Amino acid sequence: MPCTTDYIDFLCNELAPLGEVKARKMMGDAEKGHPYPGAKEAYILDIADRTLVREALTTLWLDLPYPKSNKR
Repeated sequence: MPCTTDYIDFLCNELAPLGEVKARKMMGDAEKGHPYPGAKEAYILDIADRTLVREALTTLWLDLPYPKSNKR
């Protein structure tokens, strides 16, 4: 489900107290559902639930590999 850059900026600002936050396009595994009747299935994360968001980010942070440099 695409989002606007304004929404991504909003999320980064909300998560800023947790430390440095960056955004990039990517896919992942999470709970799926329909945001409204007739909509395609999408990933669900209630951004208002800060405890859940911190838990999700901590899990992702520990599991994701450190990015490699793109030296050519």
